[in-house]
Amino acid sequence: MRHRRMTGWLLVIVLIVIALAYLPPREEKDWLSNKGLPFVRAFPSTLHVTYPKVVLFRGMSVALGVILLVRIIRDKRVLAATAEEVLLIAFLLLCAASILWADWPWGWFCRLAPLFFAVLWAEGLGRLAARDRCETFMMKGIVAAGLATAVFGLIGFFGVWAWNPDLIHDATFRLAVPHRSNSNFTACILITPMLMAWSGGVAGGGRKIVWIPFALLLTVAIALTRSASGLVGIVVGTFALGVLTAPKNWRRYIVAIPISLLGAAGMVMVSVPGLTARGVDFCLQGTRAVRYFFWQDAFRMILCKPVLGWGGGGFFFAYPRFRQAEEFLYPQLRKIIGDHAHNELLNIGVELGGIGMAVACALAVLLIWRASRGIGQGPERWWQRALLAGTIGMLAQSCFSPLLRSWDVAPFFWTQIGLLMALARGGEGKEPKWVKCGTACRILCAAILLLSAAGFVTTGWRGWKGETLLAKGMAFDVRRAEDARAADPYLERGAALVMDPVWWYNAKFRHAVCLRREGRINEAIHVIEEIDGDVPNLGAARLYLGELYFSRFRERRVVTDQAAALANVNSYLSANADAGGYLLAARVLLAGRPRPETVIHYLETCLALRPSRRQKAEAERLLTEIRGATPPK
Repeated sequence: MRHRRMTGWLLVIVLIVIALAYLPPREEKDWLSNKGLPFVRAFPSTLHVTYPKVVLFRGMSVALGVILLVRIIRDKRVLAATAEEVLLIAFLLLCAASILWADWPWGWFCRLAPLFFAVLWAEGLGRLAARDRCETFMMKGIVAAGLATAVFGLIGFFGVWAWNPDLIHDATFRLAVPHRSNSNFTACILITPMLMAWSGGVAGGGRKIVWIPFALLLTVAIALTRSASGLVGIVVGTFALGVLTAPKNWRRYIVAIPISLLGAAGMVMVSVPGLTARGVDFCLQGTRAVRYFFWQDAFRMILCKPVLGWGGGGFFFAYPRFRQAEEFLYPQLRKIIGDHAHNELLNIGVELGGIGMAVACALAVLLIWRASRGIGQGPERWWQRALLAGTIGMLAQSCFSPLLRSWDVAPFFWTQIGLLMALARGGEGKEPKWVKCGTACRILCAAILLLSAAGFVTTGWRGWKGETLLAKGMAFDVRRAEDARAADPYLERGAALVMDPVWWYNAKFRHAVCLRREGRINEAIHVIEEIDGDVPNLGAARLYLGELYFSRFRERRVVTDQAAALANVNSYLSANADAGGYLLAARVLLAGRPRPETVIHYLETCLALRPSRRQKAEAERLLTEIRGATPPK
C-alpha cells in the first residue's frame, strides 16, 4: 500500500509541474508586451516558451527508467512483454530504421528523439503501475493536471476580458494555456480530465459534491477554447464512454448508429449536385484551408513512396516539392513552413509509409480492445472507462491537429497510454505475469537506460538553450541596423542549438536578414545557401536568395549576380506560384535590357495571384510605365 501511494503521488506531482511549467526569458515577455499583450506579465501561463516541459518530461522518463532498473536488479524478475508492447517497440524501431532512407538525417533525429522518450515514459509508467497495481490512483494525476491547466487558463482568459471587454466578440480570442495560445492543444489536454470528473460525479458516492464542481469547471474551460477539433474529440470521447458504459448486448447497436449516419451523409454529399463544392468552399476558410491542402499534399507524398515513406522528418523535407499552385491564392499558405500534415495518421504514412500506418493502427486497435477487457467491476471501473474514452477522443482529435507529437500534449497522452498498458494486463484485480531476469536482460535494461540518459544530456538542455537564445533574438526589430547587429549573435547561436526544424529555419532565415541589414550580403547569401542545401526550396529561402543576389547586383553591377538572381527566382517559381516571386522576377529583368513582353507576362501573372496591396500597387505602376497607359482592371 505504501508503494502504491508513493508511486501515485509522484505521478500526480510530476503531471501538475509539467502542466504549469513556464520559464520565458525576460526579452520574450518584453516582445510580447510590445505586441499589445500586456496581460502576459500578469497571467504568464497564457503564452510561454514550452521547452521546460520537454526537459522535465525527458528527465522524468530517465528517472522512471532508473527506478525500474533498480527494482529489476533487486527482484531478479521482470514483467512479461505483452502484444501491445511488442507493437510499440516495433513502431519505435521502424522509426529508427528510417534513417536508412531518410533524405535529411538531422530532421530524422529531431523526430526520433521525442518518440524515444515518449515510449520510454509509457513503458516505464505502464510497468510501474502494473507492478504496484495502482493505475487507478495514478489517474488522479491526469485530473489534477487538467484542473491546474483549466484554472490558470480561466484566470488568463477572464483577466484579458477585464482588460479589454471588446475581445469577447473576436472569434480568435480563446482560452489557451500550454502552447503559444493554441486552443486545440488546451482542449486536447482537458478531454480526459473532464470525462473523469463527470465519471467521479456519477460514481463518487458521497464525494459527488466535490467532483461535480470540478467537472463543471473543466467543461467551461474546454468550451471557451472554441476549438473545432476539440469538439470532435469531446463528441467521440463521450460517445466512447457511452459505449463502454452500456450493456454488452447493446454496444453493437450503439456503434452501428453513427456509422450508418456517416455513411448516409457521405452518400448525400456525393449525390447532391453542388453540395461538395460548397463544402470545399467552407473548408477553405481560415485555418481549414491549411488542413485541406496539407491533407492533399500528404496523400500525394504517400502515393509517391507508399511502402516505407520518406523517413523521419520526411514531411518537412518533401512538402516544398508537393505544394499546389492553388495554395498561393490564400495568404495564410503563401510563406508557410509545413513540418506536419495536421493529421497524425497521414503524418505517419508520409514518414513511415504503409507499413508504419499498419503498425500504428494495429497498436491502437489492440490496446483499446485489451484495455476494455481489463476494466474491473468495482467503483474504479468508472475511472478506467473515462481514461479509455478520453484516449479515444484524443486519437480522434489528432486527425485534425499535430497533437500527439506536441511538447504540451505528449506527456499527458503517453501517460494515458502507459496506464492503458497497465490496464490491459488485467487491471488491479489480476496479478501480472512475471519472468526471470537473467544477466543478459539486466545488461539490456542498463544499456537502454544509458542511451536514454545520453539522449537527455544531448537533446534536453541544448534545445532549451536554443529556444531561449532564439526568443532573445526575436525581441529585436531587425528592420533597424543597430537592432539587427544586436540580435545577430543570439540568432546565430540559437540556430546551432535549437532542436526543431521550423525553429531552425526561422533562426537561420532571420540571421540572414540581420546580416543583410548590417551590409554583410555575402555572408547572408552563404546562410541562405546552407538552408537551401539542406532542404531544397524550403519556404521563401530560394526567393530571398534571389533578392540578395539582386541587391548585390544593384551595388556592384556585375552581370553574373543578375543572372544568379533570375535563376534562383525562376527556380522558386517552378514550384511556387507566388505573386511576390513574379514581381521580383520582373524587377530583376527591368534592371537589364529585357523584352517588354516577358516583363508584362510576369506582372500580369503577379496581379492574377491575389497579391498584397503593396505588391499590387507596385505591379500596376510598373505596367503603367511599360505600356504607357493605365493597366486593365
